[in-house]
Amino acid sequence: MFLTFFFDWCNNKKGMIDFGKSSITTRGKQHFYLNSTEVSGVQSASISYKIPKTPIRYIGVEEVDFAANGSTQADIQVQSFVVGKDYFIEHTGESPFNGYVLKDKNNSAENFSFRSGFLTSHVVRCSIGELPSTQSSITAFGGAGRIDTTDSLVSGHLTSIASGPADTSRLNFVSAGSIEVELNDLKSNRINSFEISYNTERQPIYGLGNKDPKHVFLKYPIPVECKFNIDVMENGYVAYNSTGYPCNDRTGSLRIKLNDMYSDSLVENYDLGNVHLVQESHISNTNGPTTMDLVYRGFLKRPN
Repeated sequence: MFLTFFFDWCNNKKGMIDFGKSSITTRGKQHFYLNSTEVSGVQSASISYKIPKTPIRYIGVEEVDFAANGSTQADIQVQSFVVGKDYFIEHTGESPFNGYVLKDKNNSAENFSFRSGFLTSHVVRCSIGELPSTQSSITAFGGAGRIDTTDSLVSGHLTSIASGPADTSRLNFVSAGSIEVELNDLKSNRINSFEISYNTERQPIYGLGNKDPKHVFLKYPIPVECKFNIDVMENGYVAYNSTGYPCNDRTGSLRIKLNDMYSDSLVENYDLGNVHLVQESHISNTNGPTTMDLVYRGFLKRPN
């Protein structure tokens, strides 16, 4: 009797959960685009906005009404592996861009997106045993949420996404052994990790009668910072003597290249120009080799 009931229960599809038809939106139904380019390697993408409302109170009225109090801005945070290329580094300039989260490239009606976004900070990290990753912060001034697909600012992107061919090219992957660091002080040392930070601060300019900013300026020069952790090697890195500053400064031209681990072809190039050593930390302990933390800073000028 028990076996008969058990087999009847298993064969009763109405009493079973069909995991293949779950209504929950999973990662397979999430595609993140910058303009009309799909970004590979995204680990998380958070888009949030607040509606600026202020309560209006005045004598003689018991109810409280609300009125607009400023423009609507959206904050976007994206974490991604560098797979194929760094899709965000090209947006450190002054041109706005749109972002779209779509379930399907042929179904853009159901989306959670943003318009007129500007990159405000960008961080590139890599350490031994990990893929290079990025963390990007974006501020959008043109609205966010379920964007109207007939909007002239987005319709061209969505049409290009829907009609574009599938990307069948092989993705590029970067390993610790395929990264080149060009800085004289570090060539003979074992680099454990690095972190590059771009601070692309923006200045929105508003005018009376306009809900959106009339202009969004990028504040030049752009501060950049690169942190290294290295193992101290014999006949390797020589620590700086801080008493020699400012007469004896330590500077250099810094460039970091990410290459494909299979073909050694260039995936991404970070040229930070002339940077200055601003901090050193010497760490000795009983659990491993002696290491040093180095911090270099510089500025990127406005393009000619």
